[in-house]
Amino acid sequence: MKKLLALAIAAAPMAGALAGDQENLPKFKQLDVDRDGKISVTEATANEKFAALFEKLDINRDGGISAEEYADLFKPQTM
Repeated sequence: MKKLLALAIAAAPMAGALAGDQENLPKFKQLDVDRDGKISVTEATANEKFAALFEKLDINRDGGISAEEYADLFKPQTM
């Protein structure tokens, strides 16, 4: 029982992060026009502010912003 409680406590922050990701998923899908699971440079140019952040958000430099990279935009920054 103690192990189960410890696991639940450890997973709680992850559940909150996933809920936040789900909250922003519709915005990601709106930008991912071709529905390939990432936002390309071409797709990003539809939103001027987002296009300006493209290079910073494309963390792995693969030419597209994945849902995970997009979700990082909404995570609280630590110092």
